Amino acid sequence: MFRDVTFYIYFSLVLIQLVLSCFSDRSPLFSETIKDPNPCPESGASFLSRITFWWITGLMVRGYRQPLEVTDLWSLNKEDTSEQIVPILVKNWKKEYAKSRKQPVKVVYSPTDPAKPKGSSKVDVNEEAEALIVKSPQKERKPSLFKVLYKTFGPYFLMSFLFKALHDLMMFAGPEILKLLINFVSDQKAPDWQGYFYTALLFISACLQTLVLHQYFHICFVSGMRIKTAIIGAVYRKALVITNSARKSSTVGEIVNLMSVDAQRFMDLATYINMIWSAPLQVILALYLLWLNLGPSILAGVAVMVLMVPVNAVMAMKTKTYQVAHMKSKDNRIKLMNEILNGIKVLKLYAWELAFTDKVLAIRQEELKVLKKSAYLAAVGTFTWVCTPFLVALSTFAVYVTIDENNILDAQKAFVSLALFNILRFPLNILPMVISSVVQASVSLKRLRIFLSHEELEPDSIERRPVKDGVCPGSSAPGGLPLGLALRQSFLITFSVPEGSLVAVVGQVGCGKSSLLSALLAEMDKVEGHVAIKGVNLSGGQKQRVSLARAVYGDSDVYLLDDPLSAVDAHVGKHIFENVIGPRGLLKSKTRLLVTHGIRYLPQVDVIIVMSGGRISEMGSYQELLARDGAFAEFLRTYASGEQEQDSALETTIPLLLFLPGLGGISGPGKEAKQMENGMLVSDAVGKQLQSLLSVNSFPFMVKLSVYWGYMKAIGLLLSFLSIFLFLCNHVAALASNYWLSLWTDDPIVNGTQEHTEVRLSVYGALGILQGVTVFGYSMVVSIGGIFASRRLHLDLLHNVLRSPMSFFERTPSGNLVNRFSKELDTVDSMIPQVIKMFMGSLFSVIGACIIILLATPIAAIIIPPLGLIYFFVQ
Repeated sequence: MFRDVTFYIYFSLVLIQLVLSCFSDRSPLFSETIKDPNPCPESGASFLSRITFWWITGLMVRGYRQPLEVTDLWSLNKEDTSEQIVPILVKNWKKEYAKSRKQPVKVVYSPTDPAKPKGSSKVDVNEEAEALIVKSPQKERKPSLFKVLYKTFGPYFLMSFLFKALHDLMMFAGPEILKLLINFVSDQKAPDWQGYFYTALLFISACLQTLVLHQYFHICFVSGMRIKTAIIGAVYRKALVITNSARKSSTVGEIVNLMSVDAQRFMDLATYINMIWSAPLQVILALYLLWLNLGPSILAGVAVMVLMVPVNAVMAMKTKTYQVAHMKSKDNRIKLMNEILNGIKVLKLYAWELAFTDKVLAIRQEELKVLKKSAYLAAVGTFTWVCTPFLVALSTFAVYVTIDENNILDAQKAFVSLALFNILRFPLNILPMVISSVVQASVSLKRLRIFLSHEELEPDSIERRPVKDGVCPGSSAPGGLPLGLALRQSFLITFSVPEGSLVAVVGQVGCGKSSLLSALLAEMDKVEGHVAIKGVNLSGGQKQRVSLARAVYGDSDVYLLDDPLSAVDAHVGKHIFENVIGPRGLLKSKTRLLVTHGIRYLPQVDVIIVMSGGRISEMGSYQELLARDGAFAEFLRTYASGEQEQDSALETTIPLLLFLPGLGGISGPGKEAKQMENGMLVSDAVGKQLQSLLSVNSFPFMVKLSVYWGYMKAIGLLLSFLSIFLFLCNHVAALASNYWLSLWTDDPIVNGTQEHTEVRLSVYGALGILQGVTVFGYSMVVSIGGIFASRRLHLDLLHNVLRSPMSFFERTPSGNLVNRFSKELDTVDSMIPQVIKMFMGSLFSVIGACIIILLATPIAAIIIPPLGLIYFFVQ
């Protein structure tokens, strides 16, 4: 009695604990989520909420009611932020890169003739001369970016192995339960509770598989997101520190593709990379259960799979070749588009739109040629992938019924085997796709490794020494900063800058003023000695002002300013100098090295450095250099007259503009200011609308039907409806083959054998061939139609962008435009045709399954519509 009571108490407590685990605890007061105004609920979600993903329901409902905005999104978990992920990857890459560097040559000394036998020579054995022996250096190996990614993200990603293995094992419970259910239907004396039990068991097994599978996908998606974030961050950091020689080999287009296309390859691969080991495991388990069900005849199916291996290998090699060529063309196109967008003002000034359009389309044509070859290869690949499972089933059934007349293909053997063949279909279909994705990722991996291995600016090119007793070593000026460097022409330049002073660097064009600043920033190759905004297409003056504002906010001790007032108006430059750079500006206590041609600022600087021919010809204050009447005086005579003419022209032009309504934003009373650009009247409303059209945050999440219709028209209505017809024929043939197989299993058994076996097998094979032909047809049509749509959409995009007014480019970030031509266009090229095939295949499979269920059990019509509505609402 006591034992029973304690058991029930224990069971009740465990049940209460399960219920309480459904509710999450509040975060403690010292938790970081308390300070976050919109924290992610995942970290505080309960156990059941985590396994069912109920914690995301609120965001889904909000997105269903209205388009989501940035403020609606939760904050990232700390472990998912770039500031947490990127430094770890960069640190591991630096360690791997350091290990791969060539080891120093080992040098040892040894006697010239050790171990000489006694009496073999008259020379004294004590006299030993040392000889230099140089050991061969270790072969320099290339750093492994894959090893770095595994070290950085492997521990978390390894948890997906457990969930995937558990799901694969549970997946084979379905055919075994189906065998028990068929035996129950065949046995008229079996009790009814067995049928309910097997049905409930089949449902529970499917639910558990779903829970485990989506935990696996959650880990894979998060890992892919982290990998993409880390790669983008590492590439961006590398792009800021590579040398000028490295920038020649890695163009801007390549860098953009590395951060958009190549990084996305790894995110896509992370979802299915486990199929490399999971697919063979599923195949082995399926073949084992098929052996138990059909015996040695399954070896015929194994032979078919073995024959398909070299075919898949050849297609994988070809896919890699096409992928390399495709990425090369894409890099060239993005490079040219980036140059066009950066120089759009000059391009429109000279009306070069058509000429550059032809250049872009020529590169695009080469890219489409490679895409067309890839499309043909993808069509052949889809044909083999879809036909392989059917060929395995056909060959197995054919051998089973022909080797022995007593082999009966009854319902249990046929449909349990068919369930196992359906399980076999997914790994056989997905494995070649995963291999293709691995090949694409390997190409991206090599491109990233090459870029991350580029030489960086040497930080040792600049020596930072402490100031002792107010005087720097090697300097006679109190508090001076000794700066010395040797340029490529071996010009030794040495000078001292007093701390907190304003120093001007002047000289003729091409005398080396900017090179001096580049050398001080370690952007030039060091021989000996010490040593613009992107995104929005602003004007030159606006770029300089934004860059100067960023520098001021940086609060550095030393500022190197390369003519920051060259692109601004005279009165604006005077204002900036007086309030920022000058002796009474924000930077008055900082050390400033100013390269300038504006002679009006020179009387206010502390020291002037005059350069000529890459050397420092003079150095001193303004008054001292004037008294010498040397190179500085010559410089003043050269630029003074030009500056005076500019000032007089400005004084004449400004009053004239004041009396011209509609120009420069000046208008009469009560009238709206209007802008004239390239002979076109442009209003702010139009510019804002164009900007909002390309704003990432303004896109609604609901895609209108007109977008799908537009894509169908881009493909061609004939090809669109032809692909739908071929999809329909393929699934009708698949349903017909399953129905024919059911009729085959119902054939009466006469004298231990089935009649009409040859006819049944022939028709079953013919239906399979029909499936193969329609699969090849719709795959080819969708792939070719995708290329037609890609060509049309790119042409329209290029045409519309280049014909837009300048206000559009001034308001629209150039990064958005580059992404349209790189990331989004890559989605149109590669992803959308695959998604269409997957969607159409799933759609017709669901429709076919519903039709079969309704024909077999018409009462299911009561439950299918509500389930369909719920599914549609959730989606």
